[in-house]
Amino acid sequence: MQGWAQTWISTGSGDWTNNANWTAGGFPNATNASGVLGTNITANSLITLGQDIIVGSLTFNDNNNYTLRSNTLIFNTGGGVASLLVTNGGGNGAHTISNVLQLSNNLVVAQWSTGLLTLSGAKSGTGGLTKEGTGTLTMSGAGTYLGATAINNGRVNYSTAGAIPTGSVSVGDGAGAADSAILFLDVSMGFVNALAPTIAADGLLSQGNNRLIRLSSLSGSGETRLNPTVGNGFEFMGAGASNNSTYSGEITGGIAVVGTPNPGGEAA
Repeated sequence: MQGWAQTWISTGSGDWTNNANWTAGGFPNATNASGVLGTNITANSLITLGQDIIVGSLTFNDNNNYTLRSNTLIFNTGGGVASLLVTNGGGNGAHTISNVLQLSNNLVVAQWSTGLLTLSGAKSGTGGLTKEGTGTLTMSGAGTYLGATAINNGRVNYSTAGAIPTGSVSVGDGAGAADSAILFLDVSMGFVNALAPTIAADGLLSQGNNRLIRLSSLSGSGETRLNPTVGNGFEFMGAGASNNSTYSGEITGGIAVVGTPNPGGEAA
């Protein structure tokens, strides 16, 4: 177990597994290891994981953009919560993790940059994912992790069907201002990917343009904002779908309809 933070000291792209790219002590790769991708790079940089890497926490902090690629990035603290932090003290870069992510523990993604944070690889494991911070997180790639998804603050763009598992999904924690936690559904989805979100009073569920959205249930008291563009659809699934919903919030901007599941799994 590594108990100290290792900082990327290369001024540009490189291999994570090259010790020369990090402060003394070797590249971070152990249960609860900590990596910092900070302000040493002088241009947008690509970091290649030369092997599967284990960390308990990872921090981005630069105006230039980091992109991670190859192999699997495993968040494992050995117990307790893992951390993915994007700060803005060194600038508001837009960072991407395109690797496969394995969540061995619950992962808190605290995104404070005005630049996008994108998780574009597949996401699996026994942990869940909690979004904190006022910045925007884009999730694409398959999401099969087993834990809950909680959007407590800021915005999450759902941009690939299945990027968020169909288990527990909450938007807002009830502690913020109205619409301070947003789930933006920016992809059409089939029956198999139907979500069951709970929208707290400070949460907002928002539909993208020309997107067909299906929910297996809806609960909470926050706002659901539909896109009224022709061709959009917003459907509650289930026979007598009102039985699947305890929603008391306001639906604005369009029409939500009751639907029934397609035994074949996908919409016609």
